[in-house]
Amino acid sequence: MRALILGLTLGLIATGANAGLLHRECTLDKAVKNEAMNATLGVKSNCDANKLVDQKTQKAKDKVADTKHNVLRDERDAVQERKDQVERTTRQVQETRDTAKKIANDPVKAAATAVINK
Repeated sequence: MRALILGLTLGLIATGANAGLLHRECTLDKAVKNEAMNATLGVKSNCDANKLVDQKTQKAKDKVADTKHNVLRDERDAVQERKDQVERTTRQVQETRDTAKKIANDPVKAAATAVINK
């Protein structure tokens, strides 16, 4: 029983300690409060105006990179779709040429084949 209580207590302590580490994002409110505390008491925290600017800059860079990646992927997909369409059209043209050659070489046989295939 003691081991169970000790285990639960240690688990809660570890969870509480990790909760502070997981929510480390510097917000404008935190930066303003910490700058005011630094100006009045001389106590400095890890969230200040410079860190806030650095985080916002990094988020903006990440967003630009994601947007660039998405745009490039969409353009690549559009180009591939156009290539596929060109290939389909090329095959259709080749089939039409082959059919025209067959008709030119033996019109009776081509007409009979057309009737049978329908």
